[in-house]
Amino acid sequence: MIRRTLIAALLLAALSCLGLAQTPNPEPDHPEAPVPIVTFDFVLQGGTPSHYAIAVQSQGKASYRSDEVPAAGRAPLQPYFYRFLVSEPTRMRIFELTRALNYFQGDFEYHGGRIANMGIKTLTFKDGSRESHTSFNYSTNHRLQELTLIFQNISTTLEHGRRLEYLHRYDKLGLEAELKSMEDAANKKQLAELQAVAPLLKRLLNDSGIINVTRRRADHLLQMIQSDPAARAAAPE
Repeated sequence: MIRRTLIAALLLAALSCLGLAQTPNPEPDHPEAPVPIVTFDFVLQGGTPSHYAIAVQSQGKASYRSDEVPAAGRAPLQPYFYRFLVSEPTRMRIFELTRALNYFQGDFEYHGGRIANMGIKTLTFKDGSRESHTSFNYSTNHRLQELTLIFQNISTTLEHGRRLEYLHRYDKLGLEAELKSMEDAANKKQLAELQAVAPLLKRLLNDSGIINVTRRRADHLLQMIQSDPAARAAAPE
């Protein structure tokens, strides 16, 4: 009971710092005809990042936001926003799992004993005026675990992209190590929706001011995207 109270308090404190408007919300093409949206929100004080949220439309449009939960007395850091298109297999699996989980209606939290704080995860389904959600620290539900992993791997991809953008601007010599780390994560199946960062990888490949070994790593990641028809179809022009 004490652990659940502490988790709830952490979530409420984080939301009060971040503000509800910080959850990304990809708008439908026609506001008068809203489409179903699944949102994953993650908060872990001390995490990198300590807060992020991903919203995915049933049509595949998606948006991402990450920021830091500010320490007491400190202003929040500048948030990171990114819009992208989710590949067809991933989009379909997200909504298949959402249906199988009864649109997140229910208590999925593990109640079998004490579990370390692994971050507050909130899944929300919204379709017009219909909305349902669930929050948990840890769950033994295999479908929920799979859905959580999809979103976590998308965040890992986009956070690599965030760091690459920074390094490209301020520390080009640091790009090679970041791209190598990204390659390793891709080989371990720890990334998802790699095509979302394809435009950035292309900029690195075409930048003659970057050393060749770095450009080759960017090209290798682009070849991974090209070898996956679903990722290639969702890649920005």
